[in-house]
Amino acid sequence: AMARKHPKYHFATVSPGMTHGTDVVNKAPFPANLLFSFMMWIFNYLGKAHDVSFGCKRYVDQVMGKQDYPTGCFLASPEGATGDVANVTKIEKHAYYADTQLQDAAYEAVHRHTK
Repeated sequence: AMARKHPKYHFATVSPGMTHGTDVVNKAPFPANLLFSFMMWIFNYLGKAHDVSFGCKRYVDQVMGKQDYPTGCFLASPEGATGDVANVTKIEKHAYYADTQLQDAAYEAVHRHTK
């Protein structure tokens, strides 16, 4: 919605993916912190998670213009939670990200509660 309402600016939502090493699991209350810590170790071992520098690179690449994606896109891993990014709004199973009615409803909800 922001991209459509402000066409002079470039908007992109970027998912860092399944990123281990962010310290977020340590902020969870006990026993969730132990469970999440163990799960992240397993995901990392199985190659289903990547480290902070890889997650950060996704943001930096977009800001520095290393990828050419249209305004209003959502960049994430097309399959799973790690790997290369793509504009997932163009993938059928993620088409709801491109739903302008949902975007407008979210925009209105956020602005209604932040006034």
